[in-house]
Amino acid sequence: MSHPDIISIEAARADILVTVAGASLFSGAMALQKAREIAKLVAELKKIGVEESQIKIEGVRAQAQSGSFSKTSSVSYSLRIENVPLARIADAVGAITSARNATLNHLEWRFAPETPLRDELRERCLQIALQRANQTAQTLGVRVLGLYELNEIWQGTRDEGSSQHEFHGRSDSMTRHKRVSPEEIGLAISHAETVHLKLEIQFRVSEMGT
Repeated sequence: MSHPDIISIEAARADILVTVAGASLFSGAMALQKAREIAKLVAELKKIGVEESQIKIEGVRAQAQSGSFSKTSSVSYSLRIENVPLARIADAVGAITSARNATLNHLEWRFAPETPLRDELRERCLQIALQRANQTAQTLGVRVLGLYELNEIWQGTRDEGSSQHEFHGRSDSMTRHKRVSPEEIGLAISHAETVHLKLEIQFRVSEMGT
C-alpha cells in the first residue's frame, strides 16, 4: 500500500543578483570601493542593514571603444547580494531599483535545512499507513505482524537549496522609491516550496483465521 503527503518549506533568505553599469574598470573586491556606481549602491544597501561582506562581484565585462579602454568605454559588473533576510528584501530591492545604473535580475530563494520537517512528515505517513494496514487486515480476517519492506520516494526536497524569481523589467514605482512595500514591487516577499513524500510499504500478515 502507499500513502502520499506533503509539507511546505518556507524560504528563510534570498540572494539578489544585480547588474551595475559603470565607466571605470576594477577587478574583484576593489570594485566595491573604487567603482563609483557600485560604491554608491553599497552605501545605500548598508543603510538598510546589508553588510559589505554580503556583496560579491561575480563577473566584470568591459566594452572598449576603438579597440582600447577609455573614458567612453563601458563596464558591466555582475553582483550577488547574499543571504538577505526576508524582512529586508523589499528595502534592498528598493535600493537597487532606485540606483540609476543598476538592474535587478532575479532572486534566488534560500531554504534552511528541512530534516526535522522531513522526519515529522515521515512519522505522520507511517502512522496513517499502519492505521490503514490494520483496518484492511481486520476486514480480511488477518493480523499485521510487522514490516516487510519500506521505500521512501521524495519529490521537491532540498537541503540548503534555492529557487529563482526572474525580473523582466522595472515599473515606475520600483524605480522611484528606495524603501518599498511588497505591493509596490509586485512581488510577495516570501517563498515556499512543496515537498512530497510517498511511502511504499509492504507488511507481513498472519494466515487467514489465525
